[in-house]
Amino acid sequence: AAWTWVVALSCSISYALTYFWRYAIFVLPQEMLEQKVVASLDLQACFSLAFIIGFGAAKLPAASLASSSFFFRHRLRFLLGLLTVSMLIEGVGMLFTSAPAVQITAVFISSFLSSWIYGLELTYLEGRRATELCLAVVTLCLVYAGNASRGCASLALSLGCPAQWMPLLVGAIAWVPAVGLLILTDRAPRPSAADVAARCERGTMSRAQRLDFLCKYAGGLLPILSSYALLVGIR
Repeated sequence: AAWTWVVALSCSISYALTYFWRYAIFVLPQEMLEQKVVASLDLQACFSLAFIIGFGAAKLPAASLASSSFFFRHRLRFLLGLLTVSMLIEGVGMLFTSAPAVQITAVFISSFLSSWIYGLELTYLEGRRATELCLAVVTLCLVYAGNASRGCASLALSLGCPAQWMPLLVGAIAWVPAVGLLILTDRAPRPSAADVAARCERGTMSRAQRLDFLCKYAGGLLPILSSYALLVGIR
């Protein structure tokens, strides 16, 4: 039971900390965010579009990777790489204040990479009797992660941090505990024999198995995904 809470909290907080280098850009000074980039679109609108398109484009390849044997052989190293590269790309990209195209591209690439992290980290929580409890903890952390990241970014600016350096500074500070907690999650005990007996063992899937799964459960998956997408859009 103790390790269940350790895994739930370490995984949840590790992922929530990725918000600190994803959302910091949206509290940059208005004179930066309101500069026109393309037609009537300002930099903030372009950031938002790059953010959304990057996250959406990554979901299908991320889902494919999450069920592959390659990922499970290199899970920790792959996730550490995603955390590090996504943070650096977004933070360093913001330094190019005279080249908005570079900044927007950095947001897109960073968002594309960050989009993989959620599903890949959740593989540590699957196949446990307390999986639903762990997912509830993840959700709880995410409820506050966005505002916490914006608050820290605003604090950094108020303390005199140069605007172009702020995303990199906030991201680098959050990256340290994010990496430490991810390593702790990886070192935690795997699902026990009782977990496997109550649920099943988390295994890999081939391309054919993934397609078979989608076809078999399409009648349930399509309405669930559609309703969730509509709710996200309303939110």
